[in-house]
Amino acid sequence: MRLIKDAKRLTPFLILSLYLLLGQSALLAQQISEKFKYEDRTFTESTLLYLSEISVNEPWEDSPKLQFLLESEPPKEWLEKRISYLIPGQKTFETSQMLPLMSNLGAKLYSDSKQRKETPLYSLEDHFLSLEDNKLVINSPRVGIVSVSQHYFSKENKISDTGDKEADYVSMLSLLFHEARHSDGNHESLGFSHTTCPESSDYVGLKVCDASYNGPYAISAEVLDHLISQCHSCSDVEKEVLQLMYFDFQGRIINDNAMTLKKKNEINDIQNQLDSLYEEKYYKNQAPVQNFVSILILKRKISILETRLNHLQNTELKNNTYWDPTPEYSDISI
Repeated sequence: MRLIKDAKRLTPFLILSLYLLLGQSALLAQQISEKFKYEDRTFTESTLLYLSEISVNEPWEDSPKLQFLLESEPPKEWLEKRISYLIPGQKTFETSQMLPLMSNLGAKLYSDSKQRKETPLYSLEDHFLSLEDNKLVINSPRVGIVSVSQHYFSKENKISDTGDKEADYVSMLSLLFHEARHSDGNHESLGFSHTTCPESSDYVGLKVCDASYNGPYAISAEVLDHLISQCHSCSDVEKEVLQLMYFDFQGRIINDNAMTLKKKNEINDIQNQLDSLYEEKYYKNQAPVQNFVSILILKRKISILETRLNHLQNTELKNNTYWDPTPEYSDISI
């Protein structure tokens, strides 16, 4: 039904009317597994419907960086092209490490099948009994299967402190846009895989950072930043929590000239030397008989160290690495 597909053009009144007439899931392009708990499925549907509503009510044109990251596509349509199916993730822990709250299973299945040089079929029969064809051909990272851990829906992962769920919708959307980016890429950029975090990161040694400035964390950060500004029912506390998420996402984007641990230690060392020289200069200035040459040498040392310190501290941290988001398609026959 074209009217449903173009829900973003509808007025909020029409969206609400269709919701009451056809049910929430009828307005969504994504299929949500029947294996989710009822309340988890309902919450996921409400989150996606919330995106439809804000696509109608709130302007996205005031976010040029987000527009660039989404290749100038409207956010709702951009997400729909990359996520088609949402299914429950694993419930347990493996090797004492926590499983991700969300994972782009489609991109992983495609990457694995590419290494095996085969195009497999993936059955959704256990999740969508209403689908006529439950077999998906895994011929691209764009197959769009995202798993959501049941742990994600637990109380400890909720943000809302007012009873209103808007802050939680915002949080989930930022993660969905993150996973959607994993549906993109080809060859070296296939799946926009995460890379190991450098020593300057809070996550040093873990494979939870991005090497490009248009990767999953950049998109989730910009989506979050925009949605926070539009979250009219969010309390100050909820916005603070969402802002912390934003800073965490930003911190996972590796800068080409990121401040390394060595550089941080060098800054600390210079600062300590300067403190010592400032103290020495102070006492020399207080002395009744000053050694003019020693004062000049001291001032010169301070000047050199101050210049080095300013250079180290003012180094612009940026990322110039762009990954091609064009999705790859397999030509291997089944």
